[in-house]
Amino acid sequence: MKILIVDDEASRYSVLIKSLVDMGIDRSNICISVSSSDARDKLEQAKFNLLILDLLIPLWPEDEPHEQNSEDLLNELNISEELNKPSKIIGITADKSSLTGTVEKFEHETWHVVQYEASCSDWVKKIQNCVQYLNDHPSEETEQEHKYDLAIICALDDPELTEVLALDWNWKPPKPIDDHTFIFEGSFNSGGKEYSVCAAHCSRMGMVATANKSASIINLLRPKVIVMTGICGGIKKNTDFGDVIFAECVWDYQSGKLKKENGTSVFEIAPHQIMASTEIRSKMELLKADKEVISQISSGFEDDINAEPKLLLGPIATGAAVVADADYVNTIIAQNRKVLGIEMEIYGLYSTVENTSGNKPKVFALKSVCDFADVNKDDDYQKYCSYMSANVLKQLAESFGYQIF
Repeated sequence: MKILIVDDEASRYSVLIKSLVDMGIDRSNICISVSSSDARDKLEQAKFNLLILDLLIPLWPEDEPHEQNSEDLLNELNISEELNKPSKIIGITADKSSLTGTVEKFEHETWHVVQYEASCSDWVKKIQNCVQYLNDHPSEETEQEHKYDLAIICALDDPELTEVLALDWNWKPPKPIDDHTFIFEGSFNSGGKEYSVCAAHCSRMGMVATANKSASIINLLRPKVIVMTGICGGIKKNTDFGDVIFAECVWDYQSGKLKKENGTSVFEIAPHQIMASTEIRSKMELLKADKEVISQISSGFEDDINAEPKLLLGPIATGAAVVADADYVNTIIAQNRKVLGIEMEIYGLYSTVENTSGNKPKVFALKSVCDFADVNKDDDYQKYCSYMSANVLKQLAESFGYQIF
């Protein structure tokens, strides 16, 4: 049981905290935030069973409290995919009469508001009853604990997964998690703390195989973050060999309607774009700002490769077939002029996460350009590009993992 109290007057909760500890709640699992900004950080980093939210809180610790900050946090919990949604929210205030609008908004969302009174213990008893109920009736989501901090999926065993397993992340021999899925377990360090990781490859290339594999891993292992690494085709005017693309959004470029118009077959695209985690995107921006990091990663490859790779953030298009036709690439560019890459799997991963019930993992993908989706495909770059995407992931996880997981 984890509880988050958001109130700039933390001292008034000493009686409540003592009573909760007496009920068996570990004191280290009771956190206090004195501002809505700090509460957002905590809600990004951890899942709380109960949120106790004062109706008057400051945005930053040095600010004056205002009811709008509580309302904004409540609204964000309803719509944001970045915040872990508590199982229960209780509003608290010393004066309901002066905050009728905010009280009504809480109650509209079916969350209860209790009245704090220093001279009365009724409010403590109400919160105790809520905690007892949560203990006695754990939700399905509460029971699904994260077994890994990071899960990695690759389309190909070799060279994509091979390069992931070449990372110095203490990999162990593979083990089964169901009849069809084997994973490799490992660990890495970030910010002085150890984090768990698992890796697997799909049974074959494509969106369907990726969706099936990612669904198994998410349902059985509940990773905090899930990522796909590997190779892709690049858009020639926007990318170069070895560039690593962070897929900030992805869509199925073959989704739509094929119809006849004046005797000619016409395809009407109906794209459904899915976004990567905005939190991880912001960390990738920081990594991109370090002009030397990609060059250093590239120089660590075992063979001489004529490439000067970059880290790029942008759209990637997913389809069901390998593309080796420059003319067809132009039809994909017409769907999104900023598209950087073309591949066969990422939409399956992002779509699976989007449709996961409960606490969704954060999702993103890193793919390195090994060809330009034309007849001049060259498999020589596959190992190098698999190495690049895996090692950019390593740099991200070790540099920012303590902020992400």
